[in-house]
Amino acid sequence: MPDPIRFDIKRQGSIWKLTRDDKAEGEYSHVDRATHDAVVRARELQDTGTPAQVFVQADDKSIQIDTDPEPGNPDLANNAAAFTRLTPL
Repeated sequence: MPDPIRFDIKRQGSIWKLTRDDKAEGEYSHVDRATHDAVVRARELQDTGTPAQVFVQADDKSIQIDTDPEPGNPDLANNAAAFTRLTPL
């Protein structure tokens, strides 16, 4: 199995920088946006069979972010029938 592609998010001044295997991938003003983008990219790679990991570097700690697919919402099963009303309000 190949080594996983590593996405790192590190703060430099007021900017959060995203790297992929130490190569620049983007700059963000908010860590949540950088994390979202990194997780999306990691999931896309995992869908093709390429392992990928996401880490946020904060306060001299490395925090690994869960990149597992989100489970389906059971409330939206059957075309969201639970939220459909057939009679007028």
